[in-house]
Amino acid sequence: MTTRVLLIGGTGLIGRSVDADLAKRPDTVVTSLTRRKSSCSDHVIDFERLYAAPEVTLRTVAPTGADVAISCLGTTIRAAGSQTAMFRVDHDYVLAFATAAHALGARQFILVSSVGAGGPGFYLRTKGEIERDIRALGFSRVDIL
Repeated sequence: MTTRVLLIGGTGLIGRSVDADLAKRPDTVVTSLTRRKSSCSDHVIDFERLYAAPEVTLRTVAPTGADVAISCLGTTIRAAGSQTAMFRVDHDYVLAFATAAHALGARQFILVSSVGAGGPGFYLRTKGEIERDIRALGFSRVDIL
């Protein structure tokens, strides 16, 4: 049986490793979504479009649905330019992706988060919020790393 995996954030350090490991599995088909073309991207998508119309956006790249969704997506305040922009990436885009993946049939969601999520400081509060919001979506299984 083939497992259909949707991966977002596959161009970062962790995402590249996850993508490479999944590519070695003959029973797994990975659809990697990125915001810019790279060696590990199957589909370049506009994350604002994903945020605005999550299910429509994912259905175009995964018309047969998904079994598992993995988010390695994340940034820093420095790279994003502001707390608002970082929250957009680390929370809003991830939640839109998870919502759409769930609607497309994904039963499991794997989220790369942070030690201390939900703790003090903007970064840890953001990570805690996305963990809480992912759990609330109703996946059969949620793994937080």
